[in-house]
Amino acid sequence: MAKEEISLDRKHLTSNLEERIAKGALFNIFTRLSNMIIQFGSVAILARLLEPKDFGLVAMVGVALELFMNFKDMGLSTATIQREEITQEQVNSLFWLNVLAGLLLTLIMASLGPLVSKLYNEPRLLLVTVCLGTVFLFEGLSAQHRALMERNMLFKSLSIVQITSQLVSKVVAIVAAYLGCGYWSLVFMGISVPLSRSVLLWSLLTWRPRFPSMAKGAWEMLKFGLNISGTRLLEFVTEQWDNFLIGKYLGPHALGIYSRSYNFLASPEKLILWPFSQTMTPALSAIQDDPDRLREKTVWAVERASFVLHPICLWIFLCSKELIYILLGPKWHEATAVCMILAFWAFARSTPTGSWWMLIVLNRVARFIKWRLVETFSICAGILIGLKGGVNGVALGLAISTLSLKVPEVLYCYRETPIKIRHFFSSIMPSFTSSFITLGIMSYLSYIFSFSGLLLNFLFKTVFYFGLYLFINWVIFKKDPI
Repeated sequence: MAKEEISLDRKHLTSNLEERIAKGALFNIFTRLSNMIIQFGSVAILARLLEPKDFGLVAMVGVALELFMNFKDMGLSTATIQREEITQEQVNSLFWLNVLAGLLLTLIMASLGPLVSKLYNEPRLLLVTVCLGTVFLFEGLSAQHRALMERNMLFKSLSIVQITSQLVSKVVAIVAAYLGCGYWSLVFMGISVPLSRSVLLWSLLTWRPRFPSMAKGAWEMLKFGLNISGTRLLEFVTEQWDNFLIGKYLGPHALGIYSRSYNFLASPEKLILWPFSQTMTPALSAIQDDPDRLREKTVWAVERASFVLHPICLWIFLCSKELIYILLGPKWHEATAVCMILAFWAFARSTPTGSWWMLIVLNRVARFIKWRLVETFSICAGILIGLKGGVNGVALGLAISTLSLKVPEVLYCYRETPIKIRHFFSSIMPSFTSSFITLGIMSYLSYIFSFSGLLLNFLFKTVFYFGLYLFINWVIFKKDPI
């Protein structure tokens, strides 16, 4: 591949912005799907070369690693992407701040090695923790390179880098496992992802750091980045709270049922909304000084994302029984009720408000942190109350608390922005209404026309559900999402 020339001036991105967003989202979705396929394929091979205890040993370090991943780039990548105008000196300063943060996190992980080893009474974890901590240093070395690519919306090249680094890491792990390296093959895999990504990004981009210095405006960007890291930490707490409570008070069986259901229902958001959001930040940042266009593109994005995600979430509710049987097997039948409840949580989570994009672009992340604090407290409280009802109660508490926060989020986060609450409701109403009307009709039809075969039922529900959804959305509401 030819090296990418990086421009800090983004005026060239403002033309054909919708097309750039769509193409960027497709590349990001393709990358995520490709990485999932690579992951599943490599696990299938490694599971035959390694013992379960090898996976468990490395997983013991996973909690600490996942916690500090919230600070891996100190939010400075987002600062580079968001900044309307940025200088070479500022990017250089942020690069060295990223390297310093990566080195600091590597040293923190190394210092935690003895504690992790003692906690699990497993001496081998000392060196494993120290070695896995180096991922933060490699992340720091490439954070600004990746941010510059996103700033320039070079998602095709970034997709190649991401997929290649995943392939390299899995090949390294498989070869190491075949040679008898045991659990070390998984350690090598974890390290080689950011290492190979750094090598590829440095090879692909012409930009190079200069001698360390602190440019004017760098401290302000550091403050912005730390706020970003704060929101990530609060989200981490929210996402781990339910797993902790279920594991502690309801046991491993309940946690297994819940975690499989949760991961499945989180898939639409992770596979579609996250990649879409990744393109929105650089796209909207390029037009942040044009309020009318900023509003127009945000509403456009919310409408398109809702059109795709709303029916998928309610389709999962409709087909929960069949999906659980097909994907997990009959012994997981308890997960059906959990999936049906979490479908409404997924519906709420997958309804984009645009507030995150907007507050980042307008440099009002401090407001979003305040909202995250409210959201974290409310959801954690809902989960805790639901714990009395077992695993279904936890799912219900999560769903109700998440749904109830959507309107307050819009009311609070839209203040003093170009977007008003009426814009949000007008953009989601066609897909919202069409999805629920379709669900009601299909639930009735499924009750009347129930087939004996599970697969036949699934095909009937799926084909007629999405066909009816498109009919209602396009014909009745006269909405063409393309």
